Amino acid sequence: MSKRGFTLIELLVVISIIGLFSSIIVAGVSTLRSRAQEATIKSDLKSIKTQAELSFNNTGDYSTASAAVNTIIEGINKSGGTATFYTLDNTHYAVSAKLNSDPTKSWSVSDQGNIVVWDTTNQSTSNWNTAVTACANSGGRLPAIEELKSFFDAGGKFLVESGAYWSSTADTNLAQGMYPNGIRLNANKVSNFRVRCVR
Repeated sequence: MSKRGFTLIELLVVISIIGLFSSIIVAGVSTLRSRAQEATIKSDLKSIKTQAELSFNNTGDYSTASAAVNTIIEGINKSGGTATFYTLDNTHYAVSAKLNSDPTKSWSVSDQGNIVVWDTTNQSTSNWNTAVTACANSGGRLPAIEELKSFFDAGGKFLVESGAYWSSTADTNLAQGMYPNGIRLNANKVSNFRVRCVR
């Protein structure tokens, strides 16, 4: 009785099938990992909101909020995200975070409300009133200055560094209504600047 082995063709077919299955599995695991990181970041942003509001209740401002949320921000930064805290004058705050593996996924949380998602593209440049309307018509709003600055600091890759962006908030303490890095406040509402909405 002779033993028949596998032919070269049969071995190649089996190897290619195994390769196909393994690539499907790796892609699925990668997607699951990204979704888990996204869910973790959103959960951490909710915790940050709670901690910041507790800080506000204790002091009447957000002067101690950065210290209160620092451990949570460090956790985001160590687990696949980048997050930054910003307050302009301790009366408002924002934390923005992005997913490092997919920088199109960026969020902010602030004293302005719940977690917001950043649009991945800019609206066309416009004056402030048109910018407010454009964001509202697309179901969003202009970001507060704290949201815009913390998003920029977290590496909001879609911001054009040399451009100015509209904010929903004005601060008369800043010269000419400009914030360093080209973030624009609504002090001069007739000029045309870039628009990035949150929703």
